[in-house]
Amino acid sequence: MPDRPALARTQTTRPCKLCNNLDPRSHPATYHDQESTTRSIASLTLQLDPVRLKRSHENCPRCRLLADALDAHFEGWRKTKPRLLLELVECAPVRLEVQRDGTEGVKIEIYAPPAIEDCLKNHQHRLCGQSRRDLFVPSRLIYVGKDPGSTEHIKLCQVPANKVKYISLSHCWGNGPTFTTTTANLAERKRHIDFDSMPQSFQDAVTITQELGVR
Repeated sequence: MPDRPALARTQTTRPCKLCNNLDPRSHPATYHDQESTTRSIASLTLQLDPVRLKRSHENCPRCRLLADALDAHFEGWRKTKPRLLLELVECAPVRLEVQRDGTEGVKIEIYAPPAIEDCLKNHQHRLCGQSRRDLFVPSRLIYVGKDPGSTEHIKLCQVPANKVKYISLSHCWGNGPTFTTTTANLAERKRHIDFDSMPQSFQDAVTITQELGVR
């Protein structure tokens, strides 16, 4: 997608009546899930009218982002008018579910670098902005390279303690063969990991990590 200007902070911008500025807070339907005794996580699910989204995206940059995502992954949505569910949760990516003819929905996850940076620096997001000294850092990480779309430099590497910025993948292992590192393949993976040998979820994680500018 083409680069968009950084999104203005929602607390200083009048919320869009359709997407609520992609902010789960300060909406009549906002739900607060109590994570601890001192912190609750706001979540919000909105059903979007495709017709209104087509109109709103001309004036709202966030609706335009949603429309761009639909254009990229669901060609023809403007004519078929599927059911659109927008899921907003603090400290989580934006999720847009597309449902057609009663079939199981397909979800798009949207990650925006300016929004992530704002989340880390915004004092209101205490979970995101907590000290990195308190965060767990694995002893080994997958290096994905600095060039989006390139797979030739993917490898396993040792990392210095809490000196690196990384992204973690949370996923279900399933019942099939797992993509694991063992003593038998450790040396080989330190040299190179074949992108095509990775499960689809790992491939997607590599692509997203590269696009976010994280190595």
